[in-house]
Amino acid sequence: MSAYGGYRGYDRPPMDDRMRGSSRRDGHDDRAGGRNYHSSRSDAVPSHREPRERGDRDRDPAARDRDRGADRGAERGAAPRGAPSGAMPPPPPATATAGGSCAAALPPPPAAKPVEPAIDRMKVCPLLLRVFHRQGGHHRLEEFARVTGREEIDDEVQIYTWPDATLRELSDLVKEVQPAARRPTSRMGFALVYPDRRGHNVMRIVGQVHSSRSGEDDTKTLRAIKFQTGDYLSVAVL
Repeated sequence: MSAYGGYRGYDRPPMDDRMRGSSRRDGHDDRAGGRNYHSSRSDAVPSHREPRERGDRDRDPAARDRDRGADRGAERGAAPRGAPSGAMPPPPPATATAGGSCAAALPPPPAAKPVEPAIDRMKVCPLLLRVFHRQGGHHRLEEFARVTGREEIDDEVQIYTWPDATLRELSDLVKEVQPAARRPTSRMGFALVYPDRRGHNVMRIVGQVHSSRSGEDDTKTLRAIKFQTGDYLSVAVL
């Protein structure tokens, strides 16, 4: 037991005794075995009670936790400290291509298809279209060489129409003169016949129309297939 009434651990006097001892001029306590607790001495507080001489983060646990959270957020790509909470990270830099220009973030939009001007059929004069139809296939090119004048020959129908006439419209007119084209399962293949630079006739396939079903070639017009006045249209009923 210590001299101060059983206080264990180290000989620390009560608060009132410390205050009385520090107020004395010589700094000594009147009690027997007393110690000096003068305020001018550096060992007034036991050594194991003194704060450890480390960084400010050890002295302030709250600041230490904030620094740790900021470090973890920076590793995850979060906004730096001091930035507003809703701030977005900066966009990635543009990459340069081989030509030196910066690559676009998005591909360019597809080019819009040109819209054909409307034709007023009440004011525009129609043109003559000579259609040669045959069941089972197209006519041979040698047969078109024998076509002279405007007189109709076998397997021919002359149609007065406009450049905006579609292949579906022309197929309905062919059905009126070709019974095989009226079958629900029949198909009509269209080909354009015209002379080349040397004066020889050439044939170019331009589309196909089903007798009872719609298809992607139904809306093709004479202007879209590059028809010119004087060309022939061959129709193969299949």
